[in-house]
Amino acid sequence: MMRTKLLGLLAAGMLLGTGTAANATFIASYYEIDVVQVGSNVVATGSGTIDTNAMDYSKTSSQPAFIVPAAAVIGVGTTAPYDVYASSTVFPSSTFFGTYDNAEVSDSGTGPFVGFCGVVVECVDNVHVQFVVPKGYISGDTLSTSTATWDSTTLSALDLTPGIYTWTWPNGADESLTDQFVVKIGQTVPEPTSIALLGLGLAGLGISRRKSRQ
Repeated sequence: MMRTKLLGLLAAGMLLGTGTAANATFIASYYEIDVVQVGSNVVATGSGTIDTNAMDYSKTSSQPAFIVPAAAVIGVGTTAPYDVYASSTVFPSSTFFGTYDNAEVSDSGTGPFVGFCGVVVECVDNVHVQFVVPKGYISGDTLSTSTATWDSTTLSALDLTPGIYTWTWPNGADESLTDQFVVKIGQTVPEPTSIALLGLGLAGLGISRRKSRQ
């Protein structure tokens, strides 16, 4: 019985993406940026992989991390040369995470520079959605954690609308696979103290159950 359950869990875990077992979508590369309120600051943290195989190299540039809500533009990491790639995939132009149309430059950043421009008319060439990766990045390589911090502000002050924003496109090496870039804004992240209290609560529940069985 235990082996049957384990095999079932493994099978479910292999279905990365959406859909049923018959029409599941498998995700080849995935990059996620989480933007949350941390005390008096707003912090964005990104990590994952990006597939640039089906994209066209546009240019190399450099600038600090910033965010433009109305253009679905966001960048994380330290100021360093980066490569810009243009995707030929057509995304819905309505996918943006605020109405403010000016850039809010971060006060600090760490890690490799990674960015994204999701509203075509706001991107550099006004034609393609664009992805930004560290200069010389090899498609599919794991990108270490990057951050960007806006000091003494709030999600509301930056005009960031809480939600999960997802862009999906065909994988460059295998069109039966997909790639995703996800921006999560204002999704609740448990504080360390809350996690500790939860752990103590679960431990107490376990002790209580053991006593009741005795």
